Amino acid sequence: MFLLVRRLLTMPRRIGTALLLTLLVGVLPAATVGCSGGGAPVPSSSPSATGKPASDINPQPRTTVADGGELRLPVVDIGHQWNPLHTDSDADVGLVMSSMLPRLFDYDAQGNPSPNPDYLAAVNATGGNPQVVTYTLSPNATWNNGRTMSADDFIADWQACNGQNVSFKCNATDRMSDVSSVKQGTGPDQVVVTYKGSFSDWPKTFDFLLPKESVADPATFNDGWTSLTKINDWLAGPFRVSDVSRDAGVLIETPNPDWWADKAKLSQLTFRVIAPDDRLEALRNNQIDAFGVEDDGKVKDLDGLPNVEVRRADVPHGRTERVAVRRTLANYGAFGKQSIGWTDVGYLEPAG
Repeated sequence: MFLLVRRLLTMPRRIGTALLLTLLVGVLPAATVGCSGGGAPVPSSSPSATGKPASDINPQPRTTVADGGELRLPVVDIGHQWNPLHTDSDADVGLVMSSMLPRLFDYDAQGNPSPNPDYLAAVNATGGNPQVVTYTLSPNATWNNGRTMSADDFIADWQACNGQNVSFKCNATDRMSDVSSVKQGTGPDQVVVTYKGSFSDWPKTFDFLLPKESVADPATFNDGWTSLTKINDWLAGPFRVSDVSRDAGVLIETPNPDWWADKAKLSQLTFRVIAPDDRLEALRNNQIDAFGVEDDGKVKDLDGLPNVEVRRADVPHGRTERVAVRRTLANYGAFGKQSIGWTDVGYLEPAG
């Protein structure tokens, strides 16, 4: 059992009742669609044996979400490593970076992926053996330094994290090691990824896309991401870092003026260091807007707390669990192996 606690906000200056990405950029979970250019559609999940949904959602059109406001989320610490592919990254790194780096797929309530049009114009998956996936990048997709995203970024990420060079301290070489080659297609905007065999979970291969400059060599990959204020050129998302203080334990993101797609709904996204055991009190004191708990017995501590809602979810096993992981990674960052997406509360807490 996993529970998410959020304050039912009454003050108009904050928004707490929409999907985090909807709050950020207004991207709702997309229904599964066939890929452009022929070939097999993006793979979909099978329903759980019980027939229960993998998540409890309340999707809303972007037009119903008010502009402005601040969303305040707790993290364990403000770290020194912000490369989400590095072995020292954690759930909080994924959470913070998910609004500032490309996530190539959107996922619907059942965990079915579809190309994120902010970054991808088309995806063609053959579904064969070997599996071949061809990505066509959106012509609008650019890094904050102004360079257009290209096949070179995919190639550099694969070369860094395919396990061939152990000097790159990657946290998930298994995803890249299943790939035999990554090449440019008919132009810089086309990427052809060929696997060593059949690989149905290919959408998770390029979870976070990083620019080639940031993974050019082991020193840059391992040590170049230690300061959030110095890596703005390597980012490409609806938000950017506005202020960060390890001493104060606060990290603030504000809308990215270089973002080319739908502008962020939120005016500010604030991450504050609060230990898990202190988050109930922080919610009580109106310091945060949501947090998660894994122990159902702790719900009694919430009794009598005004303007607070508790949501529950059971994480299915097997295929649905893996789909939930992919959906979590794609939409919110790396939040753990049993995370559930809550699309109407604007936050997803690590489940372990």
